[in-house]
Amino acid sequence: AVAGFKAPRIYAASQAAMTLQNRDASIFVVNEKNITMPAAPTDADIAAFYKSRLQQLQMPELRQASVVRFDPNDYLKSITIDEAAVRKMYDDRLKTLVTPETRSFVQVTTQSAGDANAISAAIKGGQTPEQAAKAHKGQVITYDQKPQTAVPDAKIAAAAFGLKTGEVSGAIQGELGYAVIKMGDIKTGATPSYESVHAKLAQDYVKEQAANRVNKDSNTFSDAIRAGKDFNATAKELGLTVVKLEPMTAQGQTNNPQVNYSKFAPLVKAIYDLPSAGSASDVEELGEGQYFAVRLDAVKPAGAPPLEQIKGELAQYWMAEKVAGLVQAKADEALVRLKKGESFAAVAASLNAPVKPLNGLNRAMVQQSGLPQALAGRIFGGEANENFSVPLNQVNIAVGHIDAIHQADAQQANAMSTAIRG
Repeated sequence: AVAGFKAPRIYAASQAAMTLQNRDASIFVVNEKNITMPAAPTDADIAAFYKSRLQQLQMPELRQASVVRFDPNDYLKSITIDEAAVRKMYDDRLKTLVTPETRSFVQVTTQSAGDANAISAAIKGGQTPEQAAKAHKGQVITYDQKPQTAVPDAKIAAAAFGLKTGEVSGAIQGELGYAVIKMGDIKTGATPSYESVHAKLAQDYVKEQAANRVNKDSNTFSDAIRAGKDFNATAKELGLTVVKLEPMTAQGQTNNPQVNYSKFAPLVKAIYDLPSAGSASDVEELGEGQYFAVRLDAVKPAGAPPLEQIKGELAQYWMAEKVAGLVQAKADEALVRLKKGESFAAVAASLNAPVKPLNGLNRAMVQQSGLPQALAGRIFGGEANENFSVPLNQVNIAVGHIDAIHQADAQQANAMSTAIRG
């Protein structure tokens, strides 16, 4: 493209011709109104239908379980704040709550006391630290609002944090050489009052107590289950809620589209690790400080459901399949009549099906009109005077005829071809 390559004009011309082409078609719809409805299936019909669909009816194993959850958030409202304990938290955390003093200063390092003294005198005499360093083989290090702990050399740090704003030190012997410091801005540290951090500390206290309660109750529950006590009764004693889960597969899927346990992988695994109905798991971690225990309530083995259990649904499917087959046969019959030469209007009238004209269709219009994609594809994929049928859904089949194909206006196609060639 950079070198000036362009697609051959026939590419754009073909696209323009196809886009601007118009087609006229007629359709009528065949559905269950055009057939004699079949009689309800007999028991033998349903049994045969069940046998023929046995492979499709296979279901995975389903397990239903009850769960008890230990969530710190469930304990928050029941915890009373102990002010003495919160005050102790403040005292214990005071060192971490303090905002340390920070300082900005320039440090000039050198390897000899003589050079350090000369640098100190030069800075005091009005030279900048950079000028003094250059004259006496020094190196400049700048600290911008750093606490004392941020200065690597403890001896130099102690000296720096003993100076006043604007003060220049003499030669300071550090751990790896000598240094001179010119002190800049000083920001004093601050210790927050108890009142200013009380809300945060109280919140932390409640969370800690909730976590402690989770730990205590989960251990108590675990000990009780190991001792053979009843799952529900133990939960009730501890004030915990037992929730009955929906039957699920080994992947956490359920028959309810709104319920999916797959995102709780540890929970699903725990359920499928249990040996039999009635057994319970130990307390296990769910994540984010939460724990859980499950009891397996019921196991539905993999396989097809018994015939008697789904007889009603099978009868509905049998009927739907029979109706769809009869509708298809009626549409096929109409198509055969059209191919033998009967008029489109006459065949439609014999089926009491109104004819719908679809005139002036083009591809751009079809995308916006909501015309079924299968029908649009058949109209634009056929030839003039061709008859066709196409399913719209399970019980509606469109029978159609392509009445005319109007090729694109040459002038319009040429203009469009030029516009889209890029």
